[in-house]
Amino acid sequence: MTKRKKSNKQRTERVETRKINIWVMLRDVLIASINKGQLPIAIVGLFILILAIKMPSEQAGKLISELLDLAIKGKLLGYVLFVGAVFGWLIHTKRQRRTITKEIRRIGDEKTKLQEKLAPKLIESSEV
Repeated sequence: MTKRKKSNKQRTERVETRKINIWVMLRDVLIASINKGQLPIAIVGLFILILAIKMPSEQAGKLISELLDLAIKGKLLGYVLFVGAVFGWLIHTKRQRRTITKEIRRIGDEKTKLQEKLAPKLIESSEV
């Protein structure tokens, strides 16, 4: 049983007829963050944003001045290094994933070419 592939025109028409609103946008962002593993970061960021919005302006000024005092004294260095290490790990992971994906595609292409060369009529392609 073969599956029919939808043309680009059919996909475009389906996307254009879909109603876009704030909830669809939030759903799409949530799904993308889950797929990329960024949901915990998004939740923490949203939590910090809500706290910042709800905080009275007098306390916000006091908090910022205390954080600057701690940074000058060097007591925030561990946190800064931790955040730097996390971002370094994220960048390294993305680079590794990209490199490994290229290598897997290259090996697959080589395997396909070798199979086509050795048995051109025996192997049918699964692509339609």
